[in-house]
Amino acid sequence: MRLIAMTNPNYFVVPVGSAKARHLAPGIYRRYGAAQHGYTGRRVERLLAFVADTRYRSRVDWSGVGERTVTETFPGAFDAALTDAINSAR
Repeated sequence: MRLIAMTNPNYFVVPVGSAKARHLAPGIYRRYGAAQHGYTGRRVERLLAFVADTRYRSRVDWSGVGERTVTETFPGAFDAALTDAINSAR
């Protein structure tokens, strides 16, 4: 929160459970306008929302995919590379 406030005063944080959270959802916001343009301080845009914990589940078995790919392709690729190395050393 301090970093955002020090960087640009037009950005602010509404922490989870704060008094501001009654009318603004928790997150990082940007104020619109400037004083010379009639800025009232009421127009804001939420840039980042703070949400409750989420639960993720695996959709693809990447470990299995990697192991199967190596099992299927490594022996042939290794044999070809070894043959090339032996032939080039002669």
